[in-house]
Amino acid sequence: MALAEYNLATLRFVYTSKLKKELQFTIQNLRRTLEWSNESWPVPQRLPRRAWRVSYLKRPFKCKSTVRHYVFHDWRYQFTFRDVQDVQSTVSTVLGSMTPETSCVCNFNWHFPGAPAYAQLNAVGEVPTGGIREATEYRRHPRLWVFPPTVNSGKAHLCLRLSSAWPFAEVRVVDVFGENYSLDFCRLNPNMTVPVLEIEDKVITDSASIAEFLGRHYAGDGDSRAIYGGKGQLMSRFVALVASWDEALYMCSASCTGCGCQRRQDHSVNRLRLVRLRQQYLVARSLGESDDEESGDENCCGVLSYDRKEREGEGDDAKAAPAGEEGEKGGDRRPEDNGFGTSSPSRASSSRAPALARVLPNDSASLCDAYLRKIAGIERLDTALGPDGETGERRAQAVEANRRILDRIWMTAEELLRPRTEESFLLGPELTTADAFFVPVLHGMREACRGDLKRYLKRHPSVKRYWAYVQEQEEAQVVVDMTLTCGLSSPSLMAKLLPCQLLGVRCGCIREPDLPEEVEECLRRLQDEAGLREGVG
Repeated sequence: MALAEYNLATLRFVYTSKLKKELQFTIQNLRRTLEWSNESWPVPQRLPRRAWRVSYLKRPFKCKSTVRHYVFHDWRYQFTFRDVQDVQSTVSTVLGSMTPETSCVCNFNWHFPGAPAYAQLNAVGEVPTGGIREATEYRRHPRLWVFPPTVNSGKAHLCLRLSSAWPFAEVRVVDVFGENYSLDFCRLNPNMTVPVLEIEDKVITDSASIAEFLGRHYAGDGDSRAIYGGKGQLMSRFVALVASWDEALYMCSASCTGCGCQRRQDHSVNRLRLVRLRQQYLVARSLGESDDEESGDENCCGVLSYDRKEREGEGDDAKAAPAGEEGEKGGDRRPEDNGFGTSSPSRASSSRAPALARVLPNDSASLCDAYLRKIAGIERLDTALGPDGETGERRAQAVEANRRILDRIWMTAEELLRPRTEESFLLGPELTTADAFFVPVLHGMREACRGDLKRYLKRHPSVKRYWAYVQEQEEAQVVVDMTLTCGLSSPSLMAKLLPCQLLGVRCGCIREPDLPEEVEECLRRLQDEAGLREGVG
C-alpha cells in the first residue's frame, strides 16, 4: 500500500536541553507557532531529569588540593500530537521551534484507516462487546464511570488520577441499582459493569485494560520514574498478580462465612437487580416491536437464538466467579490479551442517544441479548448465595485458590516495601500503577472483613507502615472518601429510597415482571450452558 493511504495517528516527540531556559524558549516558540496552525495543542508530559556529576581536581593552593563537583541535568519535555492532518507542516513546526541548545527525538505511529471502517461496516446495528473497542466519536476529555465501593472502580480511578490525562478528566458515579442497566449504558458497555473509561476514540470496560492504556499513552511521573529506573517489568508483574485476584469470590466467601443477615441482604440486592433488568428488557423488546410494526417484519423482534458462539467480550463474566456480576460486586476479570495495536475488530455503535430513543431492530435484538445474559448470570449468583446455594468441593477449591493469590500479593508487597524507608511507596517515593492496584485491595478488605485485614497487617509489618502512610495521600483519600459518600448507605441512594426498595423486595411488595415463556426458556438454557462451562473449567 502507498504511504499516502496511511494517516499519522500519533506523533510523539521529546525536547531535551541542558539549560532549562532553552527548553522554556523552545516550548514558547512551539506555542506561538501552533497559534497559526490548524493542529490542536499537543498533550504535554514532563519527563524526569537525567543528572550526572563531573568531578575534577582544582589547582593546588598552599600545598592543598581540592576536588570540585558539578552536577549537570538534561531537562526533557514530551509532547504528543494525535490524528495529525498535515504531516509535513507539523514536523516542520516541531523542528523549527527548537533553539540551538535543544535536541529532539520524534516517534511516528502510522495508521491505516481501512480496518476500522471495515469493522464498522461489519457491525452495523450491533452492541459493542469486549474490553476495548473503538468509539464513533473522538473524545478530547476522558470520562470515567465508576461505582466507588468496588475495588476495580478504585483501581481505575487511582490510575486516572496518577496519569497525565487527569487534569482534563471527568469522573461520574454510577448508580448500580438502576443507571448501569439503562439502555444508554448497555450500549456503552453491554456487560453493564463498571469501571468504564471513554478516552480519545476508545471505550475501555475493565480496570486492567484501563491501567495498561493509561500507562502506555498517559504515564504519570511515578510510572515514568519507575520505568526509567528499570522497574517497569516488576510493576507489570505485580499489577498482573493483583488483577488475577477475584474480589467477587472474596466477597462471596466473606458473606458465606459471615452471619445470615449478610446473606439475606445480598439475596435482596440481587433480587432488586433482577427487577430492574427485567423491566429494561421489556423496554428494549417493546422498542424492537414498534419498529417491526412500521417496517412490516414479523420476525425481527423475536428472541435471539443462543446456539451461536459466545462473544469475545464475555470473557469477563464467564470467568472465575460464581457471579458474572463483576462490576457491582467488584471484580472485572482480565480481558483476552488482544493488545492495543492488534485488537480484534470492534463492534461499533451509534452515538449515545436519549434514554428511550428509537433504535434499529438489530440493535434492539442485541440489547435484548445482553439483558438476557446479564439476567442469567445474576440468577446463578443469587442461587449460589441463597440458603440452598452451592457449597461443593469445586467452590471450596476456588475460594482456596483465590486465598493463595491474596497471600502472594501480600508477600510480594512485603518484599518490595521491606528495604524502603517509612515515607515510601511500593516502587519509590511517588505513587505508581502498582500502588493504584494495591491500595483498593487493602481498602476493600477493610470494608468486607476488617478482622481479616488486621490479621494480614499483623503478619506484614512493612505493609502496615505503608498502609498508614498511603492513607495520608490526597489521591488515596479521594478514593476512600468517595467510597464513604457513594456507598450503599450514601445520601444519594438514601434519597432514592434504596432501603425501602430492598425491604419491598424482601416482603414481596416489589416483584419481578413476568417474561414470555420462550424468553424464560432461553434464560434456563443460558444458565445450563453457564453451568456446563463452569463444570468443564
